[in-house]
Amino acid sequence: MRVGNVIHRELLERARRRSTFWNRSLSMLGVVAFLLLMFGALGGSGGGPQVLGRVVFFALTWILAIAMPVMGNLLTSDCISRERRDGTFGLLLLTNLRIRDVAFGKLFANSLEIVYITVAVIPLATVPLLSGGVPLAVVAWTLANVGLLLAFGLVSGLLASCCATDARKANGIGMTILFATQLLPFILAPMAKWFPYITPEMVRSFSGFTALEGISNAAFGGGFLSFPPRMYWSLGLNASMTVLLLLGAIPVLARQWRVEVGGGARKTARQGERSAPPRRPREP
Repeated sequence: MRVGNVIHRELLERARRRSTFWNRSLSMLGVVAFLLLMFGALGGSGGGPQVLGRVVFFALTWILAIAMPVMGNLLTSDCISRERRDGTFGLLLLTNLRIRDVAFGKLFANSLEIVYITVAVIPLATVPLLSGGVPLAVVAWTLANVGLLLAFGLVSGLLASCCATDARKANGIGMTILFATQLLPFILAPMAKWFPYITPEMVRSFSGFTALEGISNAAFGGGFLSFPPRMYWSLGLNASMTVLLLLGAIPVLARQWRVEVGGGARKTARQGERSAPPRRPREP
């Protein structure tokens, strides 16, 4: 695959944006302000440094778990639709690139911006770990869950961008996918008791926040290595949904390209017929 060509093109475009610098700077300043407020508010609670570090770590983790998929969705929900509005989508695929090259290139290039933000935040996020209240097993599973939520947000935004041309419509489709998969299971879980062989835990497992909830409960309950089964089910289901959305975005992108190229060719032919001078009838 020639993904590198697409990534190079996207990174050159993003290097000229001021938002690339400001997003990293403001994210780091926001984490610094959050840590100062949390340690200032909970410093005199008397729970000890380990409890304080654990509370601050999971508070920051929940903020990242909610913000990462939303930011990833917003970054990729206009990557393909913008090309279609500018009229460069058909030209992009007239090169030796393939559909999957464009899809993976757009996904990887747009995810680098949020990766830069994460790299700027991680050194500050290790401050609660210095208190010793969070073991490495909890940190590893937490990072895996947040990374999976970020990947799901990026892929859902890519699929939304393949389905719509308007930026607002693409953002709406992406946010709808996030709401239906991550928040709707918590709303529908109480209704599971009306159906046989279905439990509320099974419905809640479709959300990635269920895994983070299980990690948090295990950490505060003292059972750091005895994670609940719903955590593994949630991680597995969200990983499967991420792969399915990515595989579904490629044929949708191919169909949109056929419509774009075919419609553009027919439109050009019609414009040529209208602009051509009328034929004169032959003289006998």
